Amino acid sequence: MRLLEKLLDLFNKKIEFWLISVFYSYMIVMVGGEVLRRYFLHAASTWGEETSIYAFIWMTYVGAALRTRRRRHLSIELVRQYMNEKQKFWTYVLSDICFFSLAVVVTYYSFGIFTTNLQYGQKMLGIELPMALATIGVPIGWALIAFRVVERFLAILKRFRQGQPLIEEETIITATE
Repeated sequence: MRLLEKLLDLFNKKIEFWLISVFYSYMIVMVGGEVLRRYFLHAASTWGEETSIYAFIWMTYVGAALRTRRRRHLSIELVRQYMNEKQKFWTYVLSDICFFSLAVVVTYYSFGIFTTNLQYGQKMLGIELPMALATIGVPIGWALIAFRVVERFLAILKRFRQGQPLIEEETIITATE
């Protein structure tokens, strides 16, 4: 049981970072390789550019989930500086409700696109891979964002009940956060 907890903790803390690293590395290799092929061989693959675009899409949504977990996404904090703790708490609650609602709606509708791709067997243009591999990134990313919003909401609720500051002071963000 202890091993399972450690694996879940590792997954929770590191999986997004490693997925982003893999997708980013893939993009660097593919785009760099395509540039070299075009420059030196005067030829290009039909699938390199396309799969790099899909890797970018995956990387973007996984990265959004990673930043959402620690409230490092785009937000307006200026107004909250002039609020007391109770007002701040309720603005965070409202923000989380809105963000969670958006994540659920986007997940639901983007999953429909994925199932349509599966149903009709659509393939990527340059390579004979299912388009569903690319389009599933959007609902997975937004579902992960929804999960992270719930996770951070529970954390802020706990901190509010214990009388602690709602948000930890800004620290230098490292690659493993």
